Amino acid sequence: MSKAVEFVEKLIKKTEEGEIEWQRGPTPGFIVTRFDSVTLVLYPVPALAKHDAVRYILRMRNVRGTVLDEIDDWELAEEAGHKKDSPHVIDLYRAARRSATGALEVMQDIMAGLK
Repeated sequence: MSKAVEFVEKLIKKTEEGEIEWQRGPTPGFIVTRFDSVTLVLYPVPALAKHDAVRYILRMRNVRGTVLDEIDDWELAEEAGHKKDSPHVIDLYRAARRSATGALEVMQDIMAGLK
């Protein structure tokens, strides 16, 4: 398994467990979180053609704003060998969006009450 696949899987897991908090970014659709000297930014890229799908990008920036790396769904799928159960940046985006809007906490509270 590639480091990018492992990284995105861990981010999804920790976000869903509430250990990573995301916030809405300054641009609509952008979601951000910070780790010490690194900022992670998630954002959608509109489809270029009618038959294309929206791509989701995970960008890693240092404190100076320099982009260290970008991972998108296409790259991640390729690195995961196009397996059906492989993680996707869109999965991370959805979890991060729920964290940023507070929906994740609401869902966790409701589930705890249903046990």
